Amino acid sequence: MKKIFAMLLALIMMLSLAACGSADNNSDANANTDGDEGDKIVIGVSLHDLTSDGYAANLIGIKDLAASKGNVEIKAVSAEGSAETQISQIEDFITSGVDGIILLPVDSSALAGKVKEAVDAGIPVVCMDRSVDGDIATCTIESDNYQHGVESADLMLAAAEAQGMKAEDLKVLELLGAQSTSAGLERHEGFAGRCEELGITIVSALPTEWDNEVAYKAVLDGFQANQDINAIFEASDIAMHSGVSAALDQLGKYVAVGEDGHIIITSVDGGPNGIEAVKAGYIDAMAEQGLLIMGSEALETVLSAINGDAIADTHIQLSPVAVTKDNADSDELWPNKIK
Repeated sequence: MKKIFAMLLALIMMLSLAACGSADNNSDANANTDGDEGDKIVIGVSLHDLTSDGYAANLIGIKDLAASKGNVEIKAVSAEGSAETQISQIEDFITSGVDGIILLPVDSSALAGKVKEAVDAGIPVVCMDRSVDGDIATCTIESDNYQHGVESADLMLAAAEAQGMKAEDLKVLELLGAQSTSAGLERHEGFAGRCEELGITIVSALPTEWDNEVAYKAVLDGFQANQDINAIFEASDIAMHSGVSAALDQLGKYVAVGEDGHIIITSVDGGPNGIEAVKAGYIDAMAEQGLLIMGSEALETVLSAINGDAIADTHIQLSPVAVTKDNADSDELWPNKIK
């Protein structure tokens, strides 16, 4: 009898242990599931707009890296060129509790207060392509816009010399990017400063606000006031060249290198339309931005900040790549990668 009782007791204990083990395993499984959901990192991305090839390239760089990470969710929105809309978008990001923000500011001054509010709330903010006032973002990743302007002036002189002209022969129409943005201001300062050093004359500097229609009108106005213009600097071929080419065509001055009456054109950005214009000889040269790299670097940096890593370099500047007819087909240029 004692033996039977002992066997029953042992069996009961084994069943109890099995039940406990099963419960523990279920608990662990639930914990792991919750952990996987909790590990999803949400990044809010607010871009100036999504109609521009350049901004689209930035977003491709962000999304490609996010896909390779596997646990990063990108919530991308377009401000449609409105600072007020972008401020509202950042407010929404803060309220919804995103882990980090990547921002391509519409207006460097207007967005500063909202960026500070996000950073103060513990949400790292990485600005891309242009900075916000006050050096308050977690990090800014942009082209070295000043150097892009300098490079564009050097390329303009090189193009002129290749066509038998000297620096003093150049009469330049400078098409300005929005001066309320750091990119627009710095490109102007780099280009104008280098032109002065080289002895190149800027006969007119007209605003475009990064808008092709405004650029179209600026070219017509520029030539009406200065018939001797023989060179144009576009602060962005993406935002301006369609307007520039239309205006020059209307004036009978949109002709390729080597033809009589060719207007020398250099630009910053190196977008798809610009690349094609270089190949065809209408744009002489461009200072291209590394826009895919800019996007991936912005995401990598905001993820590091979320992880608690110290951001050693809070202002990363990407150097320009000179594009001429000789290398316009290169697979290393971002328009050739995304087409």
